[in-house]
Amino acid sequence: MKKNVLCLCAALLALVLTGCGAALELGAENTLETDADPNAAMIALTDTLTPTGVTVRVDNDTGEDLASGNRYDLALQAEQDGRWYAIETGEWSNTAEAQIFAPGETEVELSWADSYGALPKGRYRVVKGFWPVAAGETPLYLAAEFTLE
Repeated sequence: MKKNVLCLCAALLALVLTGCGAALELGAENTLETDADPNAAMIALTDTLTPTGVTVRVDNDTGEDLASGNRYDLALQAEQDGRWYAIETGEWSNTAEAQIFAPGETEVELSWADSYGALPKGRYRVVKGFWPVAAGETPLYLAAEFTLE
């Protein structure tokens, strides 16, 4: 009997710790316009996708270096009824180092484990801002869409 109670407690604890498919806390509908720039794109490499991160390929054909935040500097959005909504995150901190994306293709591993935790099944996109290193240029906001099954 005592062994059964311990097994039941362990199973309940495991269920609580895994989140049991907890619903996401969604914020306002997306107001951040992502760029459909023919000279820059960000693509999720789905073979690297996990509930806590993904490797993306940044295609920079702008002819100049682009700067962006580190692998944790990102925003996540969830799709519901054909519209994108920001996913709320708890308090988190991030260091401010920049990564430079030279013209061409660059792969970078992104992680949202510390800021958003593990995502349940659904349709998402990760958004990152990129700034041309040349002063006075307009930033680009690129999004890479993916589905967690």
